[in-house]
Amino acid sequence: MGHDPHTTLTMPQVRRPDFTTPDGKLRIAPEFTTETGDGHASWLIYEQTRVAHGARTANQIIMAGASNANGTFTPNGYQHILAEEMEALNAMLLNLQQNSPSAPSLPTS
Repeated sequence: MGHDPHTTLTMPQVRRPDFTTPDGKLRIAPEFTTETGDGHASWLIYEQTRVAHGARTANQIIMAGASNANGTFTPNGYQHILAEEMEALNAMLLNLQQNSPSAPSLPTS
């Protein structure tokens, strides 16, 4: 069973919206306040979860902190971690599942 060289594979394109939080408040893009049946408004849940953890922009990766003489870095500000990303994505997917009848079922474990 080999791969058919004439088969075209396409990957779905999922665009994560950018967000900003001037003055510490999430600026909601108007296009995400109304669900249109394609699940795009569920990204608002993702953004709200990230902001609750301290994110101020979608791609915030720089964290404040200091290094000691041994080179050990100690953060003292926001840092985006995998657990936060998973929480935000799971919240968004749960919202999508609850609000879109055509959304696939999610694993429960």
